[in-house]
Amino acid sequence: MFGGSHSEDVIRSSVRGIVSALACVEPGRRYDLIIVTVGAWDVPPAWVSQLTDDGTLVVPLRILGLTRSWALKRSGDRLISCSNLVAGFVPMQGAGAHKGRSVVLVA
Repeated sequence: MFGGSHSEDVIRSSVRGIVSALACVEPGRRYDLIIVTVGAWDVPPAWVSQLTDDGTLVVPLRILGLTRSWALKRSGDRLISCSNLVAGFVPMQGAGAHKGRSVVLVA
């Protein structure tokens, strides 16, 4: 399909480390890029620990009622924001879901 093993190696290295919800995650493996495809309310420590030292996490985070898709670059034990854009995603469900709180206001 490709023009030889060199081309295949380039393509493999280009997509190496991309994790999706359907991919099998190898225990102990670290990734260059993790893309979260559902709205999250927090960044679990497991996502950070699975990034390489200069890896990037792209995650839609809901903060103060507004969802933004954040590109976060790992720097040591911190995540540094590279960019963010207003976005809309289906919220995480099940064990990772956020239990929202509501307050009824009466006039």
